[in-house]
Amino acid sequence: MSDPLAHAFLALADDDALPEQHSLPRALVAALAALMIAAGLPLAAMSMEHPLGVLSSKVSIVDE
Repeated sequence: MSDPLAHAFLALADDDALPEQHSLPRALVAALAALMIAAGLPLAAMSMEHPLGVLSSKVSIVDE
């Protein structure tokens, strides 16, 4: 017995129409991603210079 998902994929792949690559939603998402990367890289670099104190498993709040 053949897989029905494979037949569905092949049926979709048989279409000769190419999707439109340059659309407004894609351009907006690409611009938003570029802005997030541009803002995130300096913030990541600053966080490495001043690390936050993190509790480890060897630190307890209550002295025993």
